[in-house]
Amino acid sequence: MQKVKQNIKQYTNDFKEIYDISSILKYAIILNIALFGIEKSKLLQKVELEPLNIAIGVLLIMLVLVIIQQLHLIDSLKLKIVNNVDAVLLIILISSFIYFLISWVVLGFNLSRIFTCIFILVIGIVVLTCRIYLICKQDKEQNKHTNIYTLKDLYDGNIDESEELILIDEDSADYDLLDREIFINNLYDIIVNCNPDKKFVIGLEGPWGSGKTTILNIVKKKIKDNNENIIIIDDFDPWSYDNKESLFIDMFDTILRKTGFKYSMSKSKNMINNLYSVLFSDEKRAKIKALGLYNEENLIEVNKAKSMINNYIKKSNKRIVFIIDNIDRAEKENVMLIFKLVNNIFDFKNITYILAFDDEQIKRIMKEDLNIDYNYLKKIVQLEIKLPKIDKEVKRNLIDQCIKNVIKLNTSGINELDEMIKHISYIVDDIRDLKRFINSAIEFTYRTNRFLNIIDILGIELIKIQNIKLYETIWKNKEYFISEDCYIYKKKGRLYTSDKDLEEFNNKGKELFDNIFESSENSKYINLLSDLFPNVERYNSKGILKDTKTINSLPKNKYREVNRRRSVCSGKFFEIYFVYMSNIFFEMSKISEKFINYINISQSIEEVSRYLELEINSIDVENKIILFQTMQFYINNLEDDKVKYLLYFLYNYITTNIFLDFRIQNVLNILIADILINISQNEFDLFMGMVSKDYKNISILKDINYWIINNTDIEQDKRRSRSEILERTLGSIVNEIYYKKINIYSNNNYRKNNLRDINELLQINKRDIKVFIKNVLNSNNIIKFLYDFIYVNNDGDRYSYSINKDEIEIFMSIEKVDELIQQREYNSEDEKFILNIYKNKKSTTMENEKYIYYYNHEIKLE
Repeated sequence: MQKVKQNIKQYTNDFKEIYDISSILKYAIILNIALFGIEKSKLLQKVELEPLNIAIGVLLIMLVLVIIQQLHLIDSLKLKIVNNVDAVLLIILISSFIYFLISWVVLGFNLSRIFTCIFILVIGIVVLTCRIYLICKQDKEQNKHTNIYTLKDLYDGNIDESEELILIDEDSADYDLLDREIFINNLYDIIVNCNPDKKFVIGLEGPWGSGKTTILNIVKKKIKDNNENIIIIDDFDPWSYDNKESLFIDMFDTILRKTGFKYSMSKSKNMINNLYSVLFSDEKRAKIKALGLYNEENLIEVNKAKSMINNYIKKSNKRIVFIIDNIDRAEKENVMLIFKLVNNIFDFKNITYILAFDDEQIKRIMKEDLNIDYNYLKKIVQLEIKLPKIDKEVKRNLIDQCIKNVIKLNTSGINELDEMIKHISYIVDDIRDLKRFINSAIEFTYRTNRFLNIIDILGIELIKIQNIKLYETIWKNKEYFISEDCYIYKKKGRLYTSDKDLEEFNNKGKELFDNIFESSENSKYINLLSDLFPNVERYNSKGILKDTKTINSLPKNKYREVNRRRSVCSGKFFEIYFVYMSNIFFEMSKISEKFINYINISQSIEEVSRYLELEINSIDVENKIILFQTMQFYINNLEDDKVKYLLYFLYNYITTNIFLDFRIQNVLNILIADILINISQNEFDLFMGMVSKDYKNISILKDINYWIINNTDIEQDKRRSRSEILERTLGSIVNEIYYKKINIYSNNNYRKNNLRDINELLQINKRDIKVFIKNVLNSNNIIKFLYDFIYVNNDGDRYSYSINKDEIEIFMSIEKVDELIQQREYNSEDEKFILNIYKNKKSTTMENEKYIYYYNHEIKLE
């Protein structure tokens, strides 16, 4: 039963917000008059079924249908909100009830008439009941699923964590999170205990965003809850009016409505018009400056009405508290009008005006726009109350708690946010800006770009919201803010190859930063920008932007972190923080992170290999290079027992793809070397055991060893230890090849360039490579032998090939090579091309003459 009452009350309130009950009753009475008029005239009995009458009837029915269509009653019936259907339904119900009563009491019992009324009433009540149920159910469902919370909800942690998106309500609050309870209680006591015979004006002064509206909302709520004899007028917003006339009329009308003073509508209109003509007619417009000179004839009714209103308020034992907020945001002509109306025209008894405004803004308007002394307000405002400044620690605590609570909903990494929260607390001046920052920077920007670094997103968005000019300056001068991966801007002169270039860059950058931070508005961002951009940090501490000519200014360990976090100071990611559009570096970074996450949940090397092989093969060569470069920055995210999965996959990938692009090979060698240095000794020994019989990949292992030695991020002893083990393993492999006369040109053992590395390792032990080659070379593998001495280059559109004939003779005489070539019976097209290069080079008489041959694809020898 209680639920039914609540539904009816809710429906009634919704109805009253849209429709006037008296108008509904008026239309119901008119309908009854029409019905009884038709019945009295017996019009329907006189109508004969003649063609003309039938036509009129049809037209009337069509008219009704057109009206129904115009009112969209059919569509409105489906809407789960109060609309025209409800108004028509109520008119019909009231009309039927009135018709039923009059018919029963006045006209006597008539079965058909009574039955018709009851039928219409029952149908109407059923439809109305269904409408009430559906509308209230819809409202409750909407309330249940709202994802808009107050800042207090966020501060207290009362947020539904399952929400995909949460937004903070930016309307003025009616709760205090800034420990201003004492001030609020004092203001409440002043208002409640202020009981003047005449008007009394309180000025609540404070800058924009200082919380004037919030404090007023709390005080209003407290007054309404505890003081029945006080009428609060709080729905007058001076910001909404473009001109003085509309502001005046609505302010007067608001007072009449809110006090409950029932005055003749025509007389109220005349009263307002009389005042209006005095204040705003062209010939008397100058009088608004004084508002003391009135036309007695026009003001008789006004004074009479004011006297009646004063008597009404006094005898009803009511006091009025008229709150006018945001005065400083009104049109400048309206600002003075409000003060003058309060002081002279609307000076009712028992009324307390609370005027809330930014006193500095009002001073500026009065001085610069109106040429009026600010002291004029002292004649109007009888009690000036200055809003106290927000305690820095309280504000810091509020921002800290709110930011951390909202970050918890988006990510688990909140430990690194302390410094950024300090910056936010220092820069954000008011709570309204905090709400806007949470909605924009965190709930929208970060949720839609969660792969970016949250600290950098918060920093850049904070600047964007609070100081758009600085934000635009950073974007336009990106080359001075980017410190890492400067090669991205090579075409814009971002690489400095000489001391002169570096000096010029530092001079221009220092001049730019001097201009930026000389402004007090920008200077408070210097610490924030120092945390985001190393160039700004060096400028702030050393007076220079860049102290090295390299494309990266940070040490390798910090550079690795920049890439892993996708920081804004990197040329790879800078633009994404401003345009929020992806690029290839960002995409490959996301893929790398996805790969690492997949490896961490995988159960076997085979599972990892199948997945990564499929994914990587779908990426083109240029992007593969970026992908493998990026993966270096995520290795530390691998679980200890899963690192080997990536190691074995990468080694298998580089050794089985014989014709892998040399740039990819180089990146993979670096990546594998990095893993080998950092894995446990046990895993390292197992890997060495696996490659101890790997005759095919000596050149790869030798390159890996080079990068182990030259990885300066790792302490030298550890690098030397791992390198010595790998060198011994390589020596053992080469000795085995030499003494067992392993055919390095068989399909299972061949890899281009292995021969040179084998020779280099044999020379360490003073072994003769010619002896070995003589034992393994024959007509079947002579082409592969020659291919070892051919140099290949790729300029993008084609491949170029050249050969060094003198280098061949280190391994075997030319005569023996020719003899083996003669013994071949068949050559493929690629093999013929290699032979052609060799023969042409051999036939030249000039030692230094260089022959380069071009081919439309890369030679591949099986």
